[in-house]
Amino acid sequence: MNIEGETDNVVADASAAPVADTGKPEVVTDPDTVALEAFKEGAADPAAAEKPTPKVEAPVAEAAKPVVDAPVDPKVLAEAEAKAATDAIEAEITANKMKPETAKRFRELASRLPEDKVAPLRAASERLANWEKTIHETFASPQQLGELVNYTTMVNKANAGDMTAAQAAFTRAQDEVKHWAKLLGKEAPGVDPLADHKDLQEAVEAGDTTRALALELANQRAIAARQTEASQRTAAQTQKQQEFEAAKVDAIKTLTVMGDTLKGADPAYLQKIANLGPAIKLIQENLHPSQWAAAFQKAYSELPAIADPTPKPAAVGPVPLRPTGAGGNGQIREPKTDLEAFQMGVQSLAG
Repeated sequence: MNIEGETDNVVADASAAPVADTGKPEVVTDPDTVALEAFKEGAADPAAAEKPTPKVEAPVAEAAKPVVDAPVDPKVLAEAEAKAATDAIEAEITANKMKPETAKRFRELASRLPEDKVAPLRAASERLANWEKTIHETFASPQQLGELVNYTTMVNKANAGDMTAAQAAFTRAQDEVKHWAKLLGKEAPGVDPLADHKDLQEAVEAGDTTRALALELANQRAIAARQTEASQRTAAQTQKQQEFEAAKVDAIKTLTVMGDTLKGADPAYLQKIANLGPAIKLIQENLHPSQWAAAFQKAYSELPAIADPTPKPAAVGPVPLRPTGAGGNGQIREPKTDLEAFQMGVQSLAG
């Protein structure tokens, strides 16, 4: 008997035998098979393989929600606006093929703030200028202004109930009274107007005059001394102003000669002097006239070299001259001489 053959036939017959369809999925009960299937399905527990996998429904698309813009950083927005403005300016320069000098001027004009933004700045600047003018007219030194601010602070604190500040203000007020009493020759607590007038003291002690008369004489002397000091101070200020004006005239003469020399030595002189307008203004406002020539020479020497200068008289002068003639068309007058060309360059110094 062929056991192997019969076994093969049995296996073959078993595989070929129809399986009854019960309509339910076949449940595998072999432990090894269940464990293998569980491993394949990723179940931690082999028993989980027997449980049907729940059907996962695809998510239903929700209705479109409105997009809410996140708040924009003002600094980032300002930088973006500035970049956009700069790009627009450069695009305009490129489109019109502007020359370097024209492009430079175009950038300066295009970068100016609109009037609605300039107006508040101008108003603030005017207020500051008026305040500085007021301070200047008081002839107060920085130390005096500081003391005044401190005293005002003490007074306000004292009025608010600060007794320490009140005592400090009282002491300060006493010092002020003593100062003015001595200056005017008047009697006050702690002040004897006759202390600085030995002759008057002796006359009172000797009975040659009364104290009231002696005090009147001391007062007159004090007033006369103050008037003398004021006259001397005014004279000193007048002399100082006269010396300043004389130094200014000498500086203009020196600058004119210097310009004539530079004009003869430097072919690019006219182009260079036209670019020194702002520097000349700073020199005038911040330096004594005796220093103008040296400062101008330094500023001129630091200007970049011009390889191929093309002198154009119409471009001379950092500040356009006022229209001349009946036409008044606003054109820049051309210099007739080298000396006049330099004077046009430094005309702001002449005031």
